[in-house]
Parts: sequence; C-alpha cells; structure tokens
Amino acid sequence: MRPGPGFPGPAGNRPCTRSKNAATTFLSGNADYSIIEMAVHIALTSSIAYAERPRHRLDICRPSDAIGAPVIIFFYGGAWRSGNKGLYRYVAKALARRGYVVVVPDYRIFPEVRYPDFLEDGALVVRWVKDNVARFGGDPKKIFLKGYSAGAHIAAMLSIDGRWLGKVGLRPRARYRGSNRHRRTLRLHATAR
Repeated sequence: MRPGPGFPGPAGNRPCTRSKNAATTFLSGNADYSIIEMAVHIALTSSIAYAERPRHRLDICRPSDAIGAPVIIFFYGGAWRSGNKGLYRYVAKALARRGYVVVVPDYRIFPEVRYPDFLEDGALVVRWVKDNVARFGGDPKKIFLKGYSAGAHIAAMLSIDGRWLGKVGLRPRARYRGSNRHRRTLRLHATAR
C-alpha cells in the first residue's frame, strides 16, 4: 500500500521512501532510521468528544507538522455490534505517515441503538471534523470518508444520501474514483448550507 521511492505523498508533501528491508530490520531490533523518523513525527490526540454520549469519541492521528493536509475519516467495521477506535489505530498511523490527518471515531452500536442511528453518529463526526480539523492541521475542504465493512457502509451512505449530512447542516458532493468498478474511493466535499 505504501507508495514507492520518489512517489509524491498527498498535497505535495515530501516524497515517500522506504528501504526494502525496513520492516524486517525494524522487527529484528536493528532500527532503520526512516522508520524511527516517521514514528517520531506522528501526533495522536485521543478520545475527543464530538457529541454528548459515551461512545461519541474520536481519535486524531496526524503528522506533527501538518498544515492544510487532506483529511480521512475512517469508520471501522464490526456489523454495528462491536469494535472500537483503538483497534484501528494502526490504520490511522499508517495513513498519517503518508501525510493525512486521520480521524477514527467510535459510534454507538447495537443493542444500544439500531440502524440508522449509526449513520446519524457518522454525520455528527463529519460535522465536528469540518468545524474543527483545521486546529489539527487538516484542510476542512479536503475530507475523505473511508471505512471497513459496516464502516464502509456508513462512509458510502454519508457520501451519497444527502439526508444524513443534511441533518447536521452539510450537504455531500460525492465523486467516485477508482481503477475499476470494485475499488472506489469516496471523496466528500461537505459544504455548509
């Protein structure tokens, strides 16, 4: 998944490079300097409230020097019955190393709530991110929604069905990109009404 040597990162950041044996070197205890450098430059802010309920918390992982970086909101899966943001911190760190500000929210799950409450929580996350991400080095005009399994459903519905973001005063403009019909990235341009 990592871009190869000399491949530019997002928003014109420095090119991403990695030695062939970086993972092996890192695991064997002989630390590769580039991996240490990446780890040092990642900042994590955890358990920020985006609404009032106990599961309405999010983590933000970002390059410590981020300014106007693109933002990814990653919704995890779990059949809307399980999961938590801490389990996907590795995803946030991997994306932050590539220059993104990454938001991983918790959302309420079954049996506390039922569908479509998950989507409403997702919309609250997008609203909070749109209003606050600049304080963490993100660009509120470059928000991407991504997810895994049930979380991918949340990301897709927020991007293509305007009623969910409409409830929080935003409206989606979704663009679909991908190398084929099975692999798509949803890019959200949320605009205030």
